[in-house]
Amino acid sequence: MEPVTETTPLDRFPGKSLDGFLIETPLGRGGMAAVFRARDLALNRPVALKVLRSQAVRDSATRERFLDEARAAARVHHPNIIETYRAGETAGVMYMAMQYVNGRTLEKLLRNDGRMPWRNALDVGRKVARALEAAHAAGLAHRDVKPANIMVGPDGHVTVMDFGVAKPLAGEVMDARQFAGTPEYASPEQHGTGAVDGRTDLWSLGVTLYHALTGRIPFVAEDAAELRRRISEDEPIAVRDLEPSVPLPVATLVARLMSKRPEDRPATAREAIRAMDAALRRATLKWPAVAAAALLLLAGGAVASHKIRAWRPADPAPGSPSVVHGVAASGSTPVIPADATPDRPPTQGVPWTAQPRLLVAELSGPEGEWLRTAIPDLLSRDLAAGGRVVVFPKSRACIDIAVAADVEAAAEAAGRTHGADAVVFGDLRINGERAQVRIVLLRLRSGKVLRNEFTASGTRRDVNAMAAALAEKTLKAIEAPLKKEEGS
Repeated sequence: MEPVTETTPLDRFPGKSLDGFLIETPLGRGGMAAVFRARDLALNRPVALKVLRSQAVRDSATRERFLDEARAAARVHHPNIIETYRAGETAGVMYMAMQYVNGRTLEKLLRNDGRMPWRNALDVGRKVARALEAAHAAGLAHRDVKPANIMVGPDGHVTVMDFGVAKPLAGEVMDARQFAGTPEYASPEQHGTGAVDGRTDLWSLGVTLYHALTGRIPFVAEDAAELRRRISEDEPIAVRDLEPSVPLPVATLVARLMSKRPEDRPATAREAIRAMDAALRRATLKWPAVAAAALLLLAGGAVASHKIRAWRPADPAPGSPSVVHGVAASGSTPVIPADATPDRPPTQGVPWTAQPRLLVAELSGPEGEWLRTAIPDLLSRDLAAGGRVVVFPKSRACIDIAVAADVEAAAEAAGRTHGADAVVFGDLRINGERAQVRIVLLRLRSGKVLRNEFTASGTRRDVNAMAAALAEKTLKAIEAPLKKEEGS
């Protein structure tokens, strides 16, 4: 076997050897390093081999960070933390050999499958917290907890990876100019507002849970300074405003983990685990009773005349609107046929005159533009806020519609697949600081498609006002035919 050398390009590594490892296939690549699946020839076991790029090897600071990562990971031994076997340098190539973990990152799971059922998300969160407890006990703060650094195996086993920016638990005060981590998941103190300790990892765990439960990250901005300000000062959209099927105890837990002040979060990872266990108990034991009581109250006692099947709040049907034990997520009395099950939408669907069900897609537009996601998310929130419609949870279809060759055909097909009464899609145009949004409301009725278009414009900072204006126009268009039909 030919060994790799300092001049071997990364794409030529597979099939070559490196210090007793046979490199097999690439697993991932970043700015400074690449990871390969390899085989330890002495022990005949698979490993994940992280290799520093040749140009990075020549930078002393990068070399030291790479070795710091290996030393940090080697200090912690826990079933939920990736194990580091050894690190070294040979022929000018620096490497780190780690446990090979079969599975997908949580980031990939969320991107491909959409948001997680709350029980699954809480299970992942609890296992991550166990890993953090072990890291903190070893005197380390991870400082980069995020879905991309969490591997979920086929059996549900969770492994926390990448200790590349881990630091000793010294309560170091961060300077925003020396930021380390991933900005969207980093705590206010990582952005320069205070001392960083183990509680910063609990904030990042809270953001990760928020993402898993809602399908979106809580803070988005067009530049680093604005993102830093929002994380430090603004409150995110509440979890249950985006995904009403999440039980209140679980949403409250996430909000506590994401408290701006570290002293308002759980003091330790162990305390966070206890808080998750308590949230699970309250959600499991009390949530159905609360939902049932709400249904009786809303129905004025008339619910007995309807045969409504209980839907589990933890695991709504793929592509079905958020329903909690027969109570529509918006809080109004639902009309759910008796043949509905968690695995299959109602065969007849919710009547249009009861509570229209909407699928809201991302916007087409410039790649990487944060408004493409932010405006549909805010629009979904505003549409569902008054309880006049039910908005489907964000799914992969909402992303695929925006990039389809024929957007309108894709929207109609996705709407019919979901059993939606209407689909909202559209596009975004950017001109400097100005943004123009056009949305199309496609109403799917008995084989007939009705179409309305609406526009809104403003600066990037007018995102809430634009979403509110579009929601108002959409609701008026939806309700106009309802009133006409009700009077006929």
